[in-house]
Amino acid sequence: MKNGTCPKCGSKSVHHEQNGIYIPKMIGGAFVRTDTANMGSNTDDYICVDCGYIERYLDDKDKLKAIAKAWKQAGT
Repeated sequence: MKNGTCPKCGSKSVHHEQNGIYIPKMIGGAFVRTDTANMGSNTDDYICVDCGYIERYLDDKDKLKAIAKAWKQAGT
């Protein structure tokens, strides 16, 4: 979706906003559980306005490293 094309329906009607999906401001972004870092993180949100498909990306490199250590890898 970051390239402007929806992977679900192929539409070019993809829109982007940082923290665009509503999460109350008081929590400071999306909460992602790890062993040591449970603070809010900013997200980059993409929505296809034709089919409604959504993708969300964390933009916090330190949080991503913590997740790699704390979460199980998919497909294993």
